[in-house]
Amino acid sequence: MTDDPMAEDPTADIEYALDQEYFFYGQDPSTIGKFHFPSDPVPEIEELRESVGAPEVTYVTMTIDNRNASESQSIQGLDAFDEAGRKYEFQPADHLLSEWRNKLEQDEDGLTEDVEHYNAFVEVSNEHLHGPDAGELSEFTVIYDGTDLPDDLTRIAVYTSGLINEPVVALPIDHPEAQYVDLDFEAPAT
Repeated sequence: MTDDPMAEDPTADIEYALDQEYFFYGQDPSTIGKFHFPSDPVPEIEELRESVGAPEVTYVTMTIDNRNASESQSIQGLDAFDEAGRKYEFQPADHLLSEWRNKLEQDEDGLTEDVEHYNAFVEVSNEHLHGPDAGELSEFTVIYDGTDLPDDLTRIAVYTSGLINEPVVALPIDHPEAQYVDLDFEAPAT
């Protein structure tokens, strides 16, 4: 045992940065996720964001391989941290879609005037509500309400479903641990 607390942290020497690929294990270790940080905007979500004039956001779309798992895998969020300790919280897409939907104009009874627009929000929100079921390979999007991410980060953690809501640390795709994981998968086209 050493007096240096960083010596016991397996992520202490990892360099996190923007525009890199990362992977993580789910609460069930047979679940593997991967993502580009940050990801490209999701067109149907971006269109709805713009339609209500909401500020720009940052996306992370994860591809989650849950084909060998025995239960579904949801994602509760993703946190990135900078050197000063500031946390950048990414939340599931349906959370911000709900906030944006509430910006739609309402009549004097509190009902949304443009029902078609409202329904578009509900439909897209529902499409981004759940992670993959057991046996499924799919994508899941989380969103940071802003664009002010720093170039250098000290950690990226993913909150996956499970009895214990402890985050799992995302590792760069070139981390030595990656040699033990099959990361050659893509979500089927929808």
